[in-house]
Amino acid sequence: MRIKLSFNKQPIHSTLIPVRISDINYGGHVGNDSMLAIIHEARLSWLKSLQLSEMDIGGCGLIMAESIVQYKKESFHGDILKVDIIVEKYQQCFF
Repeated sequence: MRIKLSFNKQPIHSTLIPVRISDINYGGHVGNDSMLAIIHEARLSWLKSLQLSEMDIGGCGLIMAESIVQYKKESFHGDILKVDIIVEKYQQCFF
């Protein structure tokens, strides 16, 4: 069974990430591991735009508890990927 992603919210941040040669796997396209690194880069771009870091986002560290990637098509070296950040839910820090 395939997971279908759908979002009811608008992106809070978008960034463009170029596909590097090191992102390409033996199949000649972006590998799954590289896609998560690209997503991580986009997340850091969002945090930087807010002058935050993964270690301090309102007094708490940021943890990515889950990742789901739904591919629309293959990506290749030299492609520019637009990555949108959408926040569905969050939990405040508890000390």
